[in-house]
Amino acid sequence: VSQGYGGFAGSFVFVNSGGSTTIVPTPPANTIQGTWATQADTYRGKNGQRFTFVFPGNGTVSSRVWGTDLYTDDCSIASAAVHAGLITPQNGGVVTIEIRPGAGSYQGSTRNGVVSQGYGGFAGSFVFVR
Repeated sequence: VSQGYGGFAGSFVFVNSGGSTTIVPTPPANTIQGTWATQADTYRGKNGQRFTFVFPGNGTVSSRVWGTDLYTDDCSIASAAVHAGLITPQNGGVVTIEIRPGAGSYQGSTRNGVVSQGYGGFAGSFVFVR
């Protein structure tokens, strides 16, 4: 039994191609196609604004991660998302960030196999919106 539902951020369809069934995910509208090198510093100063990115699977985690929960805006967004437990390198995925002003310091930690370094003051930040 499938139930109806109002608006939602994502969906998929089954496509029949030559006898096999393929699932084709559809990212939310206005989603930015990112790479594993995409950083948020392009959006610096747009404090409070949110941006949704989709990252491909089979990604390579970068060492460019600074902070825990609050990340410097020159991090690899995808690698920070793995650190935060939101996506995996194997599957990629969709995440939404919110731009924040710079902070006086950033706490490092190791989560989900990703080492995030601590850092002093920096000009721009972002957080993940769940």
